[in-house]
Amino acid sequence: MKNSPFLEKSHKIKTALLTLLALLAFFGILVFLLPITMGIVTIGGAAGLAACLIIFLICAFNSTFLKIIKLFWKKSVGKIILLSFSIVIFAGIIMVSVFSVLMIKAMNDFPEKPYAVIVLGCKINGEAPSKMLRQRLDTAENYLKENPDIICIVSGGQGGDEIIPEAVAMKNYLVAKGIGEDRILVENKSKSTLENLKFSKKLMDENKLGNNVTIITDGYHQFRAGMLASEAGFVSNAVSAKTELYLLPTYWVREWFGIAKELFL
Repeated sequence: MKNSPFLEKSHKIKTALLTLLALLAFFGILVFLLPITMGIVTIGGAAGLAACLIIFLICAFNSTFLKIIKLFWKKSVGKIILLSFSIVIFAGIIMVSVFSVLMIKAMNDFPEKPYAVIVLGCKINGEAPSKMLRQRLDTAENYLKENPDIICIVSGGQGGDEIIPEAVAMKNYLVAKGIGEDRILVENKSKSTLENLKFSKKLMDENKLGNNVTIITDGYHQFRAGMLASEAGFVSNAVSAKTELYLLPTYWVREWFGIAKELFL
């Protein structure tokens, strides 16, 4: 007996959608794999790679996957497992969607008027800022030159693989770009974003700079930085540095984990 035209059309649509989803998942695998091949290994990259790989395998072996689902569904324990897993996945999708909306909103929270600036540190190579840190510092340079009366705090301690504190390399970079040393305060003891902001708050208080501050970091990081700034006693807004496009998915997903940790742990 031949299939009805409706069933044949439905099958073609299903096949096309699965093929499209498989191609998107394969592209995602490449996107998350690229930073890993360059030595940038983060929970965001690992999670994104794993998710894309699972989606690709489900699409590629859809018939086998559906058979396994049906076998589970025949048993009460299997139903509980499937329903629980579905709820977790659905809740996770909602959560990261909300996080992403908040992250986009925070990265566009531009200051209405100039305040003191805090530049958050990240990795340095020898005594030179890494490319990501240079982009933050270039953003700070432009903002400081546009607003010549504001003070800048460069914030970052010394990691185990770093020969000088990040903040020292940051100050040297800005001075070489023409920013006066008298405009730069150095916070070089912090080991985390929260310490960046708490120790910077102490400097702000010592110099009677108030509680309003503009945070310069990568856009994906601004929401969590703003959360921690509030915890440190700041009223903050954002000027966001550019993130390389090929790194953005990895760091964006990593930031979901960072936000979840701040909210729930």
